[in-house]
Amino acid sequence: ESLPVDATIADAPPVPDAIPGEILTRRPDVRESAARLSGAIGRQRLQNLALYPTFNILPGLGLSRSVSPGVAIGPNGGFVPATNTSSSGFWSFGLGVTIPVLDIPRLLEDIRAQDARTEQAVIAYERTVQTAYGEADNALVRLASDERRLAILKAGELSARAASSAARRRYQLGLDDLQTTLSAEQAWRNTRAALTSQQVQTVRRAVQVYKALGGGWVSGSAAATGERSR
Repeated sequence: ESLPVDATIADAPPVPDAIPGEILTRRPDVRESAARLSGAIGRQRLQNLALYPTFNILPGLGLSRSVSPGVAIGPNGGFVPATNTSSSGFWSFGLGVTIPVLDIPRLLEDIRAQDARTEQAVIAYERTVQTAYGEADNALVRLASDERRLAILKAGELSARAASSAARRRYQLGLDDLQTTLSAEQAWRNTRAALTSQQVQTVRRAVQVYKALGGGWVSGSAAATGERSR
């Protein structure tokens, strides 16, 4: 009871003026299918490259140092302990080549299997895109139908309200009876209830359109407001 609830229903948000194909790429199922297709194509390319020779660069670098005890003649003619130190460094560079001569039959079978998996990914991607287009088309058609029905009900509600007001005025002037006035008011209330129900249905249909198109866009008015705020 403490929540301020407004009885009015806002209009459904407008559909963006864009080609559905440019928006459907943001649907999660389309992105997942596209990623699967990209991965299958990458694995197919790797399978084809496995038939070619493999070149390996083999660099090498080393350093060695040895220390051994010894004796030396001191300045006074005696022997004193000393150490002999020697160090050496080396580097090498090589190139290795691996040719899968004996594995060619197995690699060819792997390539054919990967080609089949890639073709399966292509078919799945096409089916996902077709499903996305179908859902978007159905949602847009239903939304357009609901908007036309909503416009008719709005005009009917205005007419019914005017008729109810005229009947009430005639009743106050004694030109009409109570039953006619109540019937006109009941017709207006029924039309208004149908209009409210259709407004809710249109908003729900707009949500379905947003989901079918992937959502994520910004309407023109919101974008203009954001530009002005910046």
